[in-house]
Order: sequence, then structure tokens, then C-alpha cells
Amino acid sequence: MNLMIIESGMQRYALPTGNILEVVEPQTVSPLPHMPGYVEGLVRVMGQVMMQIDLAGRVGGHNGARGAGTLVILRDERGMDYALRVDRVLSNGHVDEAGISFFLAGGEQADVAGDPQTAASGMIAGEFEADGHTVLMLDTNSLPPEGIVMQETLLQTAAQTQSAQADSAGFVLMESGGECYALRLGEIAEVLEVTEPVKLPHAPPEVAGVITLRKSVLLVLGLSTLLGRYADVKVGSAIVVIHHGGQRFGLIVDKMLGIRNYTQNDLHLIESFGAVLAGYIADTSVGAEGHLTGIISLKGLLPEARLEEYRKFTLAQTSDVSPVEEHDAQGRTISMLTFSVGNEDCALPLEWVERIEQAGEITAAAGQNTAGAALVLGEVMPVVDLADAFCITQVETAGVWLVVRQDGQAWALAVKQVGRVVEMPCAAIEDVKRVATDYVEKIGRVGEKLFSILTLEPLRTAGACLT
Repeated sequence: MNLMIIESGMQRYALPTGNILEVVEPQTVSPLPHMPGYVEGLVRVMGQVMMQIDLAGRVGGHNGARGAGTLVILRDERGMDYALRVDRVLSNGHVDEAGISFFLAGGEQADVAGDPQTAASGMIAGEFEADGHTVLMLDTNSLPPEGIVMQETLLQTAAQTQSAQADSAGFVLMESGGECYALRLGEIAEVLEVTEPVKLPHAPPEVAGVITLRKSVLLVLGLSTLLGRYADVKVGSAIVVIHHGGQRFGLIVDKMLGIRNYTQNDLHLIESFGAVLAGYIADTSVGAEGHLTGIISLKGLLPEARLEEYRKFTLAQTSDVSPVEEHDAQGRTISMLTFSVGNEDCALPLEWVERIEQAGEITAAAGQNTAGAALVLGEVMPVVDLADAFCITQVETAGVWLVVRQDGQAWALAVKQVGRVVEMPCAAIEDVKRVATDYVEKIGRVGEKLFSILTLEPLRTAGACLT
């Protein structure tokens, strides 16, 4: 039998070479919420995302030093790939099966030179002597935690790959507990500035309290606490309002990182029923350096049992809503991204916004109605300074680019700063556009605040493109 001899925690182990895909140096680990201590998180190896297991912690309960050692990439009989962190790899070679004492299922045979519980769990398939050491042979199918199947959704054909590249989805990126997470655009109603919630007695630790939002009660939860990053709710900078399970919640996050579109090829979706994370985005340019961006599963984050527990808090705090407000609440709304151009408060339909980027270097280029051209994530596109378009004298240089796209044409709109995502009632939007060159098409109202709603029509009809 061909085996690889490894060492972890002063004990030698053997792995069948037929299950070994690769041996690599340690990689950046992204935490995986609500997993046993020996599951260190997820790593990206060989172009895919997989679970990383600490062998010392798995077999003996004592986790090794994170970031040290070597990763052995394994594949079990289910076809699931995972990374096993060991102290070092000693050798590869052939071992005569006659010299191996194989254990029955459940570890019933003989004494094992290690934790008896380890043998009983089925992780140890047998043992043998080599170079004066007892070597325990590992069962690669028993090392991942029970009941967890993490198999990436892989695209099998060129046709599927081409389709996936064309089919993109929008995500809102946020930071919480030092890690980057994402929610799909359609799952977010709006983003608010943090206000001090009213504390609720006897509430679980993840409940920060309640706030009043348009005379309705909003239960506010700490995202980092829900994800197991902190024991209690930490003060953040934004509240992300979501709809789930027939209820509305606010999630406190440390900061908002922007909006980006990703194709299916960028996403590593993981099949794991009830998991808090539905997968990861292979984009290490946001959040902590080298860390993946976790895609939050609202079903896993807020399962039915948790929703039922929260209902008693929201029902007890419900405010009276007038019939007019109730009718408005049931009316159609449009998700808008708000931003400022000079001192002007503006908004764009969120579905037009592909991503938000920090303003970068602009190269002079021939083109109508443009400030020049810029390279944005590998794509050259015209930059339109909205302050110039509005004939506004800006004291501050535009600090943000809104990357928008329509009919295959992309523009980077230079604005002063980005505000937040709001749900604007259709009934609160009025037409104001007078001529074809006007950028402001409508005026919208959210509460007492008015926003100039932009149209991209002047860019398209006047040919705001590079020539």
C-alpha cells in the first residue's frame, strides 16, 4: 500500500496516496461560522474553495499553531476536497499490508497508540511500526465533521461556463467582525446610518434592540454576533435592512464596502443544508487582505426557530400605523442608491449600478461629454464628471466612481460621495425633465428629503463614449 507519512502533535500518521491531490504551503484562511474548533475555515487552493481542518485538533482536541505547518489536499469517497493542516510531511513510500493492523469499524480491534475516542470515531483505520515509531493510518472519509457536505457547484461544460460568464448578479458588500460578507441586492431593502437602539429586556445577545423606521418597529441584530465572531453586539457604522420570513430586520455592520456585480464563475456556492454561509466570492480585493468574501444565507442566518423567537419582541413593540401609511407601505417602491454631486442630493436606480470604486487616474481621451477614460477592473470606460454635467463648481474633487451599464455600454460617473440605499415609494416620484440633455429626469422624496433622480439618456443619445 502506498502511503504518505506525516507528523502532527508529535504523533506520526499515514495517508493513502490515492486520496492525496496536492501538498501546498499554508494559505490565508477565511473563518467558517459555527463550526467545531478543528475546522479552521475555508481556503482557496487549486482554483477552488475548500474546508481546512487542523489534524492535531481533530484527533487529539488540541489545535496546532494557526498558519504553521503544511497543507495536504485530500479527496474523500464522496468527491469532497478538503485541506488537512499537519506539522510536516516526512516521506512517501510503500508499506506491506501484512505489517498493518487494520481496525474494524468502530475501532474494536486492539489498543490504539492515541486517544481511544479517536479510534472509536473511525478516524484511525489501522496502525503499523516504521523507523521505531507507531504510525496511525487515517481514514480520509472520517476526518471532515459529520453531516457537513461541502461540495462546490462546478460548471462542467464550455457552454455552461459561457452562460455563467454572461449571467451576473449584484451583491452588496459589508465588513463585520474583521471579515467581508455579501448579500444579494434583492435581499436588501435599504441601508441606514446607525442610531442607538432601544434595549429590550431578556433579549438574546445578538439583539441590539429596536428602532422606529417610518413609524414601524425594526428589530436590530448584530451581524458579527449572529456569525459567532463576537459574544455581544458591537457598535457599527450602518444598519442593513433586510426582509426575510415575512419580517423585517436591521443588521448592524462595521462598514459598507460597496456594490459589485459577479458572474457565476466568481462564485463558489457550497451545498450544506442550514449553513450560515451559502458560499464565497473569489474576490480578495475587498475586506481583509487575502480573505474571501462570504455569501450570507438568510435561511441559515435566521432559521425559522430564531424567527419565532424574534416575533415576540416585534409584536410587543408594534407601533400604531395609520391607514394611509399602511397603504403606502404596501405600495410599490424602487431601490435607489443615493449620492451627492456638489451640494446636490441625487439618486439612481440601484439596478443600474454595477459597482462602486474609489476614483482613480483619468487619462485624457477624445470623446463627447467625458472627462477622459479610466481602466476599471480591466475595462476601459469613459469617465463622466457629474459636477461638470450639472454646471456645479465643486470645491472637493470627486472621490467616488459609480460604474453604471446600459445596453452593453459602461460609464464611470464621478461623484462627491455615496450615501445609502433607500426604498423610494413610486407615489413619491414626480417627472421634471424638460429637454433631452437634462440629466435630472425626476424628483423623488424619502421622508422630508428630496432627491434628484438621474437618467442615463443624455449619455446614450449624445454619444458619451470614447472615440
